Amino acid sequence: MKIAISSDNHLDVNRQDPDEIVSLQANYLNKQNVEYYLFAGDMFNDFQWLLCPVCGSKTRDRIKANTEMKNFPLYCPKCKKETIIAAVLCPKR
Repeated sequence: MKIAISSDNHLDVNRQDPDEIVSLQANYLNKQNVEYYLFAGDMFNDFQWLLCPVCGSKTRDRIKANTEMKNFPLYCPKCKKETIIAAVLCPKR
């Protein structure tokens, strides 16, 4: 039995075409007669830093495109303020 494992490809950061890479990867796995493929990690690095609503500085928290927050206590290390926020990341156009 052959098992393949892949992790953290981050195709967006590596500036790769997702359709092309997935096709190449599938062809390679088939040629190697891999029976099970485990993908453990992120395919895309789609995190965005949350900015402080008080001073506009970057906080220590990040949000993904599919994250929704409600009543989240966002702390800013620069201005030392905590603000309760609700956040939904809008997809890039």
